[in-house]
Amino acid sequence: MQRGSNRRVSAGFLVVAGLALALTPACRMPWRSDNFDDNGTANGFALNTSGDLTELSLEDLMEVDFSLPVTVLGAHTHNAGTFMIGLTTGVMGMHGSRDGSSRISNAEILETYDTVHTGMLTRMTMLSAMYAPSDDTTLMVMVPRIHKEARHVEIDGTKFTRTSHGIGDVQVHALHTIYREDEHRMHVDAGVSLPTGSIDIATMGQREHYMQQLGSGTVDLMPGITYLGESEQWSWGTQANSVVRLGKNKHDYALGNRYGLTTWINRRIAENLAVSLRLNGQTWGDVRGADGSLDVTAIAENDPDNQGGRRVDALVGLSYYGTEGALEGHRIEAEAGVPIYQKLNGPQMEMDYVATLSWKITF
Repeated sequence: MQRGSNRRVSAGFLVVAGLALALTPACRMPWRSDNFDDNGTANGFALNTSGDLTELSLEDLMEVDFSLPVTVLGAHTHNAGTFMIGLTTGVMGMHGSRDGSSRISNAEILETYDTVHTGMLTRMTMLSAMYAPSDDTTLMVMVPRIHKEARHVEIDGTKFTRTSHGIGDVQVHALHTIYREDEHRMHVDAGVSLPTGSIDIATMGQREHYMQQLGSGTVDLMPGITYLGESEQWSWGTQANSVVRLGKNKHDYALGNRYGLTTWINRRIAENLAVSLRLNGQTWGDVRGADGSLDVTAIAENDPDNQGGRRVDALVGLSYYGTEGALEGHRIEAEAGVPIYQKLNGPQMEMDYVATLSWKITF
């Protein structure tokens, strides 16, 4: 109970701190970009060169891309002829288990299973590239490298750790703007995930459970829609996204479909800094079918019916945009959060925290 209380306090602190920072008086932000010519013109339209970012239209703001969260997949588009390269590294920590919305102890799980999953650390590094062939369309490709480290304890007290690492599923997206007027904009995402991540991770000839694999093994559709808006001092947005599995993989199963809804607000707090507050909700289904090589009595994660759930995370982010010197045109963003609600088809590992650090440059 103490750990749960601490977590609620931490989540509350993140929310209060984010709101407190967002409500501080915003500073005017001078801005420069190599995308401009000597007349202050970018991609065919003239910009106000007074150095006040709040006077830019949303179309111009898309080129700056300072008020949009890098950590939200497909949240931004680019103007025609623009390239972007980015590198994102993230970590997610899991410890303990839930059955429904209630925590369940290792001892309770070991009454049913031979082994219990006590903790898991997942690290991911994502290389991404974007190119806009037109003002309305932006293409994106993302290549992840994943490292998973899972801790276990057996019914006799023996502890051991299993690891898996390698390339995950590569994603390809096409973002297309369907609405823009004044300070509002909306675009759709036609994405697809390709089965490049391994689903054959094994230890001593025994294939590991679903969570320990690096990919889905199926071609997955990733449709989404994003709304963006801005006023003189604020920017905000909402995105609905999904992952829809097509068929089953070679081991006769498919991971559950996933649906998400995230919303955020963002405000500058200094010349080159912005703070954001984001809520991220998601729900995902159980595994369809089953990997016949997995013994469902050995560990809860082998059971295809112990895979689904829903969760809401609260996250706070900080963004830096370089305007001069060696960092001109570079953007660095950090975001961290904790779950404020979890309900899992368990027993299943619960998430404790997530943190992301991202860098990108547009040219």
